Amino acid sequence: MTTKVMLMLADGAHAVNGRIYVLGGVIRTIMSGTPYSVVAVVEVAYLDATAAHTYGVALFDDEDNVVMVHDDRGNEVRFEFTLPPIDTGIPAGHRPGLPLDVILAFQPPPIPLDPGVYEWKASVDGDTLDDSRLSFSVIAPPPQALAA
Repeated sequence: MTTKVMLMLADGAHAVNGRIYVLGGVIRTIMSGTPYSVVAVVEVAYLDATAAHTYGVALFDDEDNVVMVHDDRGNEVRFEFTLPPIDTGIPAGHRPGLPLDVILAFQPPPIPLDPGVYEWKASVDGDTLDDSRLSFSVIAPPPQALAA
């Protein structure tokens, strides 16, 4: 399966009916603990569009270790988001041979990440795509924000 994924960070984003609505897109620096959105545009090859695929993203630190967080039960888990299998399908009138897009947007919980460089990596069917990654930096909140 040949798949391309474009990732982007934004202040906010929503995927609705195959379109992406972005507010404050293409950011590379976020403040630790503040909300943001991750946008993924997955280009699905025409011949793969009728098969179900699982799409996901995972967060890695600057040493290429997956970021771990605690779930509601206190268990340490990977900081990742995976959707149930999606069958893109081929809409009526779609030109044969042209790829189709799967548009995803999600808002990670505002966890307090240590300042540094991180990377979201996309995966399809559990396989990480080496060329589909987005690096960004996390900065500490200013001292006045910590006092609030």
